[in-house]
Amino acid sequence: NGCICCELQDDLETAVVRLANERSFDALVVESSGISEPAPVARLFTTESRAAARYRVDALVTVIDTRQFIDAFSGADVPERLTDPDAGDDRPLSDLLVEQIEVSNVVVCNKADLCTDPEIEEAVGLVEALQPSAETVVTEFAAVDPDRILDVGIFDESEVGDLPGWKRALDEARDD
Repeated sequence: NGCICCELQDDLETAVVRLANERSFDALVVESSGISEPAPVARLFTTESRAAARYRVDALVTVIDTRQFIDAFSGADVPERLTDPDAGDDRPLSDLLVEQIEVSNVVVCNKADLCTDPEIEEAVGLVEALQPSAETVVTEFAAVDPDRILDVGIFDESEVGDLPGWKRALDEARDD
């Protein structure tokens, strides 16, 4: 009970260091909840820490519910705000989705079976606008070939602070 990106950061670090010491796995996948911000979790593995000394970040993967993603950006009847009183978080769902996609190397557009082809194209277009360098994988039932997301070596720590796609587009438009 708590937020992995702030309250549980020490617990996460302790757990992943323990796992590294046991060396009983080939890859570590950290799956945070759908409402956590991925950048603080990634920083645990990229800044000076006991976890960073034992791991290398391979890729930041975001899985979206394509139907809800489209609905969040179209103004359809979905929960419009995330409310987490413990974290003092009360913001539009679309803001969190944008944050999660902006730091991603791979975006999995899941539940594509619940969308029409034009809706899938719209979702992929939105993802590309938010994070032009991310690979987009369209899937159903989260059936993703592990080779698309594990041991791909596409994480670049220097890009985490880069301008997100939508800000880059605004800057380019201003320059024209």
